[in-house]
Amino acid sequence: MYKYPLFLSVLLLFAIFSSCSSKGVGEADNSADSCYTVEYIGSIGASEPRRALELLDSAEKQQTMSLADINGMRALIYYNWLDMADMAIISAGKAYDYAKQYCDSALMLKSLKQLAAISFKQNRYAEAIKYAIDGLSIATALEDRETAAYMMQFMGTSISETESVDEGLQLLDRSIAIYEELAGSDKSWSVLDNYLYGLCQKANVLVDNERNSEAIDVLHQAENALSSLASCADVPHGVADMRSAELYALFTMAYLQTNKSDLARAYAKKCSETNWSKTPEGGGLLLCYLIETEQYDAALRLINDSKEIIASDNDTLTRYYVNTLLKYEADCYEGKGDLRRALEVAWQIKAMTDSLYIRENKSNVSELSALYKNKDLEFQLLLHHQEMARHKTIFIFVAILFLVLGGFVAVLFYYNRKISRKNMIAAAMIRELTETHDEQRMQRIADFEPQIAGDKADSERQLFDRIDQAIVGGRLFLHHGFNREEASALVAITPKHLSALFQRFANGFPDYINSLRLEYAVTILKSKPNYTIEGISQECGFSSRQTFHRLFVEKYGMTPSEFRACPDDRQ
Repeated sequence: MYKYPLFLSVLLLFAIFSSCSSKGVGEADNSADSCYTVEYIGSIGASEPRRALELLDSAEKQQTMSLADINGMRALIYYNWLDMADMAIISAGKAYDYAKQYCDSALMLKSLKQLAAISFKQNRYAEAIKYAIDGLSIATALEDRETAAYMMQFMGTSISETESVDEGLQLLDRSIAIYEELAGSDKSWSVLDNYLYGLCQKANVLVDNERNSEAIDVLHQAENALSSLASCADVPHGVADMRSAELYALFTMAYLQTNKSDLARAYAKKCSETNWSKTPEGGGLLLCYLIETEQYDAALRLINDSKEIIASDNDTLTRYYVNTLLKYEADCYEGKGDLRRALEVAWQIKAMTDSLYIRENKSNVSELSALYKNKDLEFQLLLHHQEMARHKTIFIFVAILFLVLGGFVAVLFYYNRKISRKNMIAAAMIRELTETHDEQRMQRIADFEPQIAGDKADSERQLFDRIDQAIVGGRLFLHHGFNREEASALVAITPKHLSALFQRFANGFPDYINSLRLEYAVTILKSKPNYTIEGISQECGFSSRQTFHRLFVEKYGMTPSEFRACPDDRQ
């Protein structure tokens, strides 16, 4: 019931973690005014997340930041500002892998904290428990008691959600005991806040399981911790107020469920007087209480205030807006006996839920697109390293000619094998890139649904999607001589208009058609081993073998024959 506001502190801890650059292995020495720094990219992440990702891509190509920092920042941007949880977990996992490769325990621990937090916020409790267990093991080895307590909080709350409430509470008690001991010697606000947060988590679990008398005892203990937190000189503005609102809301429900309505009313008043309760995030703290006590008009006023705040600053098409605010609004009208208004809100919930489904499908396409871009970046880096290996081979070959002729054969054999291995890796990545791109395109075609365009930009995009669907679905790109005139006839536009569309959305019509043909060639080079390269170039729609050969090398860094010669590790 209160998990959403209470767990905002996870994001606060997240921000603290992201503000620290990893000082581990492989970090580049950047100047203070460089745009390739954790501090600068973090400062533009919220307002310009796409540009921040582009900077991180450039930093990886130029090797101006450590890979642990790059992927840690990617995870933050994907999760906090682009709502792409799967991509966030992939990036955080890469940061962990790089730290593990260099046996940097401190960096591994930071990445595991990030992975545990993201998984927990996505209700992936089993994954959160796994990452927390791994983090607890490293924190214990490093004698980092504060991080150990942090991991126990995730484990305890996750276990109480999935397995055993009592076992989860025991872990929360262990975490609370460590933070309580640390708070006695370390008076920093973050330790006190973690201690208070752990108490609130425990109380929340107890309230959810109707163990209200135990919850009230814990909440009184949390009230004392709140006084200590508020008196800290370095506590950030608003943190104590937010904790107060959450604590009073828990008191309200605990007393309401024990039929102590006077005390519940008193704490509800305290909660409503906090600044946090007047924000979109904190506005729903008392909604359940107001509805339970049949204060429908007060609840509706609170709902309308929250809706106005959200509408003025944010997108209203969110799960919180639909599943919390509108659901409570429908409950209020039903409780008042206004069934007509309740039915209107119910229809609004249905319509917005359908829109959310469509948006989430589009978000899945975006995640696939980002994954394809990420794979493409890795592939380009591999090509770069492959080219460096070739240069190194030539250099060593020339040097050996001047040193000893007898070593020529051995050195050449060694480096040819090295290049062959890289070609095998490149071939595997080509197949993976092609499959990812096909999945992305097929999902976009499957989800395609003509809509009324809101402006010219939307109309142009939908027109391009229609042409793309027709060309890919009908495999028109395989026809010899398929040109702009034939493509423009599919949707009754001029060739000039079509050229402008493809220049805007696909780097031009020729590049678009050639990319489709090359990706198709990748699939049949392996599936049709008896075909000649000449035959494959004709089947894919190329005018000649020479054109096919040249374009294949430009795109993939190897010839069609070299790609075919590489063994398929999936067979």
